[in-house]
Amino acid sequence: MSSRRRIGFAAPVAAPLAVMLALGAALPARADTRLEGGPWLPYRINRAKVAGDEPFKGLVELRGRLWDGSSRLLFRSEATARTRTMPIAFYADEEIRSLELAIDGREAARAASLDPLPPGEADRMRALVPPQRLAAGRNAPASLALEGAVAAQAGARIASRAFVPRMPVEALAVLAVSALAAAAAAALGRRDGRRSGASVALALAAALGGATGAALAATPAPTLYRAALPLEEPSTPLWGTIYRTETPFDGWRLVECRTENAQDGESGKRLVLLGIASGAGRGIPLEPLGEPDRPIRLSAAPLIVGREGSFLVESEYFLMGWAIHEGD
Repeated sequence: MSSRRRIGFAAPVAAPLAVMLALGAALPARADTRLEGGPWLPYRINRAKVAGDEPFKGLVELRGRLWDGSSRLLFRSEATARTRTMPIAFYADEEIRSLELAIDGREAARAASLDPLPPGEADRMRALVPPQRLAAGRNAPASLALEGAVAAQAGARIASRAFVPRMPVEALAVLAVSALAAAAAAALGRRDGRRSGASVALALAAALGGATGAALAATPAPTLYRAALPLEEPSTPLWGTIYRTETPFDGWRLVECRTENAQDGESGKRLVLLGIASGAGRGIPLEPLGEPDRPIRLSAAPLIVGREGSFLVESEYFLMGWAIHEGD
């Protein structure tokens, strides 16, 4: 199997561009631009390169065509200056039938397909179903007992109880100050046993402002959740307690859950439970999610955005997943 592939673009049609736009027709494809790289595998964070014989500029998008005919945006970036190359990254799973590249609305004439996984690995990844985060709380505990749970049970328990944001101290402080302000406004406005209209309005304004401020303070930053489980197989029971730590970074947070012995499984196979909470338009860096060659199964394919020389992972919904770390 060749380690390098190219997706060619069909030659532009002869119709004038203005007529095509007026008629709502698709823009002509580019014959001088191609997608290079490979092999591209399911359940991987894949890397590729957009390359052109002539410089290109504009919006670069890679879509995955699903087996039901629908498409999913996998990668997006903007070439703000004319260039001949652009590195891209994308996650793929077995729901994706083919890959389709477009530059500034001009699509490839033919699509690329993913390479198949070896039978043994394909079966293993299909069985490794990401857990659902059921009845997630709003304030995560500092520790959580595993109590002999196997991977699926431990994953659901960790996702529902540890993969949730904590109420920040700032939000509690805003609520406390607003409550005191509302109480003071009401007390000052009492006249002959009745509240004046101005004092009631002031008290309501203080309460509303406090609630708004608390909501803004409680909005969590984009967060990557990771829990490394030291086990050889998903059926291995887990005992002990995991401890939750949070590390803030510029624009995002990392929440990690580890067993009492942080070195457990560091030199052997581990299953790493992943949770991605980014929101549309906000993202977390791609690198902490996993190495390009590491098997990873997510509940859905996220959007990877190229921005200022780095890759960010975005998803409108909370994503769960498993990554397999084979050890050193």
